[in-house]
Amino acid sequence: MTWLVIITIFIGLFLIAIEDFNSWILNNKVRYYLGLPLFILGTSITCWAIALMGARNTLGIENKFITIGPYRYSRNPQYIGDILILMGSALFINSSMLFVPSILACIGFRLMPFPEEDWLKERYGVEYIEYYNHITRFI
Repeated sequence: MTWLVIITIFIGLFLIAIEDFNSWILNNKVRYYLGLPLFILGTSITCWAIALMGARNTLGIENKFITIGPYRYSRNPQYIGDILILMGSALFINSSMLFVPSILACIGFRLMPFPEEDWLKERYGVEYIEYYNHITRFI
């Protein structure tokens, strides 16, 4: 269910970006030197995390507990990557209509781990609780 929400958010923001590209006040230096690197970093983190976990495990279908790669530093590297993608996109696309929905989506990504953590504690037990106690939710 979480991935359906994420996909819907990104499709909606993409459609806004197409319609309202370069309508705001940011100059090109901010767009290219801040927005683009944030987008690239976020995409890299998200792809790395998904590649390590695998699509089936990301969706909760498989029962593999991953603690390597970006999961050594954060319990939610995919959400960190998604937030960086949104921030970078909002800056790079320079859309006045994209900023508020992007901020709201970032808040949503900040809240999404809470219900997932209960499910993970139930599914993986002591192994996840130990991981939970040693690795931060974000960074």
